[in-house]
Amino acid sequence: MQEACLTSRYVFLDCEVPVLLKQVLLDSVVALHIKARPYALDTKYEKAETDVHLRVLEAFANTRSCFRRS
Repeated sequence: MQEACLTSRYVFLDCEVPVLLKQVLLDSVVALHIKARPYALDTKYEKAETDVHLRVLEAFANTRSCFRRS
């Protein structure tokens, strides 16, 4: 997730991008809640997080087999 934030054209790169992880219970299944807090390059881009979301989802889709239960 940090890599997706750092490669976004909308993220201010002079600041660190904290990534927060938390285990949560979701419908009797333990899930991992991942949250990144990058600073936007400009205030007009603060809600332009779609490119980061798409990159993260694509990365999870490419490694999905690592998370399957046997």
